[in-house]
Amino acid sequence: MVNIVTDSTADLGPELAARHHIHVVPLWVHLGEQSLKDDFAVTPERLFEFAEASNELPKTAAPSVAEFMQVFGLPGETVYIGISSRLSASVMNGRNAAQTFEEGKVRVIDSLNLSTGLGLLALKAADLRDQGKNAKEIERALTEAIPKVQMSFALDTLKYLYMGGRCTALQSLVGGVLKIRPVISARPDGTLGVKDKVRGTRKRALESMLI
Repeated sequence: MVNIVTDSTADLGPELAARHHIHVVPLWVHLGEQSLKDDFAVTPERLFEFAEASNELPKTAAPSVAEFMQVFGLPGETVYIGISSRLSASVMNGRNAAQTFEEGKVRVIDSLNLSTGLGLLALKAADLRDQGKNAKEIERALTEAIPKVQMSFALDTLKYLYMGGRCTALQSLVGGVLKIRPVISARPDGTLGVKDKVRGTRKRALESMLI
């Protein structure tokens, strides 16, 4: 049996991860002075509440090499597919952890993606495992699939971009007045960029992603 591992940015949810026997390594979330594992108990509502109360965005940190080593030590081969290396040190730490095991036991794949893009790749890896594919075959198939997967999401407000220094106060104000909703997508190089700027309702922004 090949162990399929991803990290918490895949947003799979506990039921989906358990159903497909996918191990999820949590990143760390820093809420001011408080550090929490990004497990299923850290809800989006809690993060928004923190941002509203503190006027500060939550910060994240990659799992440590030691945390990856613990999961990679499971019996059998392991395939870890993680959040884009351009967005987090998770893949780098995973690769460092993999080097402590015999060659070929752990295969680390950079998804160049996050959230549902990463989650879909992790689910594909689980499906391939269930079809009897070995770790090398799974790695090859995922490497071929990565350029075909692109995650996108629409923002309802520019407020949090402003808080994170990604836009000016004027841009945030004008965007709110004009109801401009940026559509952010994962680029082929693993970074995030603005795919579109949709004016109007959330429904219109979501529909723009289907074109």
